[in-house]
Amino acid sequence: MGPDSKLRCQAIIDQSVAAREILYQDNDALSIVETSIDQFVTNNELSSESFGNLKQYMQDYKMLISTMRKANDSDIDDFAFLVFVIGNKDIDGAAILDQKEIARQGKESAE
Repeated sequence: MGPDSKLRCQAIIDQSVAAREILYQDNDALSIVETSIDQFVTNNELSSESFGNLKQYMQDYKMLISTMRKANDSDIDDFAFLVFVIGNKDIDGAAILDQKEIARQGKESAE
């Protein structure tokens, strides 16, 4: 970040809201895949050693899908928190750098 940089809060908010929507859509798609796997795994018409192995393999994918959804949920929460704390006042790079220097000086004097 340089003195000419700008932190545009509304742009960050808009991008965060858009990212959350994409993550919600991803989670919906993952739920559909998970349901399809459940239907396949519980289908008793398909029974053989090979299908048994494939069904176990699909259960492993369900674990991966669950982990992906949890990661998405964490990102959704992070974006929501960012929107909450960002405020609505744009900040320029010079002000940020000034505050950074003040904080550095305060830290040095406290040591």
